[in-house]
Amino acid sequence: MTQNTLSSVFTRNAEQLSGDVIIKYKKAKAAPYSDLTWGELFGRAEAAAIGLIAAGLEPGDRLAILSANRIEWIIADRATLLAGGVDVPIYH
Repeated sequence: MTQNTLSSVFTRNAEQLSGDVIIKYKKAKAAPYSDLTWGELFGRAEAAAIGLIAAGLEPGDRLAILSANRIEWIIADRATLLAGGVDVPIYH
Protein backbone atom coordinates (compact mmCIF):
# COMPACT_ATOMS: atom_id res chain seq x y z
CA MET A 1 0.00 0.00 0.00
CA THR A 2 1.31 3.44 -0.94
CA GLN A 3 1.50 6.03 1.80
CA ASN A 4 -0.08 9.35 0.90
CA THR A 5 1.14 11.65 3.63
CA LEU A 6 2.38 15.11 2.66
CA SER A 7 5.95 14.00 3.35
CA SER A 8 5.69 10.79 1.32
CA VAL A 9 4.14 12.60 -1.66
CA PHE A 10 6.81 15.32 -1.43
CA THR A 11 9.60 12.72 -1.27
CA ARG A 12 8.15 10.67 -4.13
CA ASN A 13 7.77 13.75 -6.33
CA ALA A 14 11.31 14.87 -5.52
CA GLU A 15 12.60 11.45 -6.60
CA GLN A 16 10.54 11.28 -9.80
CA LEU A 17 10.80 14.94 -10.84
CA SER A 18 14.23 15.80 -9.42
CA GLY A 19 15.35 18.05 -12.26
CA ASP A 20 11.99 19.76 -12.88
CA VAL A 21 11.47 23.31 -11.68
CA ILE A 22 8.90 23.53 -8.90
CA ILE A 23 9.32 27.17 -7.83
CA LYS A 24 10.56 30.43 -9.28
CA TYR A 25 11.62 32.95 -6.67
CA LYS A 26 13.61 36.14 -6.25
CA LYS A 27 16.82 36.13 -4.22
CA ALA A 28 16.54 39.93 -3.89
CA LYS A 29 13.76 42.40 -4.71
CA ALA A 30 15.37 43.71 -7.90
CA ALA A 31 16.91 40.37 -8.93
CA PRO A 32 15.57 38.23 -11.75
CA TYR A 33 13.64 35.10 -10.86
CA SER A 34 15.69 32.03 -9.94
CA ASP A 35 14.59 28.44 -10.50
CA LEU A 36 14.42 25.83 -7.75
CA THR A 37 14.03 22.19 -8.78
CA TRP A 38 12.26 19.44 -6.89
CA GLY A 39 15.64 17.90 -6.07
CA GLU A 40 17.09 21.16 -4.77
CA LEU A 41 14.02 21.86 -2.65
CA PHE A 42 14.13 18.36 -1.21
CA GLY A 43 17.85 18.68 -0.48
CA ARG A 44 17.39 21.97 1.38
CA ALA A 45 14.37 20.65 3.30
CA GLU A 46 16.16 17.41 4.19
CA ALA A 47 19.21 19.31 5.47
CA ALA A 48 16.98 21.56 7.57
CA ALA A 49 15.07 18.50 8.88
CA ILE A 50 18.36 16.92 9.99
CA GLY A 51 19.18 20.17 11.79
CA LEU A 52 15.78 20.25 13.51
CA ILE A 53 16.19 16.67 14.71
CA ALA A 54 19.72 17.44 15.94
CA ALA A 55 18.29 20.44 17.80
CA GLY A 56 15.86 18.13 19.62
CA LEU A 57 12.67 18.13 17.52
CA GLU A 58 10.84 14.86 18.11
CA PRO A 59 7.94 13.34 16.16
CA GLY A 60 4.72 15.13 17.02
CA ASP A 61 6.45 18.24 18.39
CA ARG A 62 5.00 21.52 17.20
CA LEU A 63 7.21 24.09 15.55
CA ALA A 64 6.06 27.67 14.94
CA ILE A 65 7.08 29.30 11.67
CA LEU A 66 6.84 33.10 11.82
CA SER A 67 7.56 34.44 8.37
CA ALA A 68 6.35 36.41 5.41
CA ASN A 69 5.78 34.56 2.14
CA ARG A 70 9.22 33.49 0.97
CA ILE A 71 11.20 30.44 -0.15
CA GLU A 72 12.55 29.85 3.36
CA TRP A 73 9.00 29.41 4.65
CA ILE A 74 8.45 26.56 2.22
CA ILE A 75 11.76 24.96 3.23
CA ALA A 76 10.92 25.28 6.95
CA ASP A 77 7.45 23.81 6.37
CA ARG A 78 8.76 20.82 4.40
CA ALA A 79 11.62 20.29 6.87
CA THR A 80 9.28 20.23 9.84
CA LEU A 81 7.07 17.62 8.19
CA LEU A 82 10.04 15.51 7.05
CA ALA A 83 11.33 15.53 10.64
CA GLY A 84 7.94 14.29 11.88
CA GLY A 85 6.94 17.58 13.46
CA VAL A 86 3.76 19.59 13.16
CA ASP A 87 4.21 23.10 11.81
CA VAL A 88 2.24 25.99 13.23
CA PRO A 89 2.37 28.83 10.70
CA ILE A 90 2.13 32.34 12.10
CA TYR A 91 1.81 35.04 9.46
CA HIS A 92 4.00 38.02 10.23
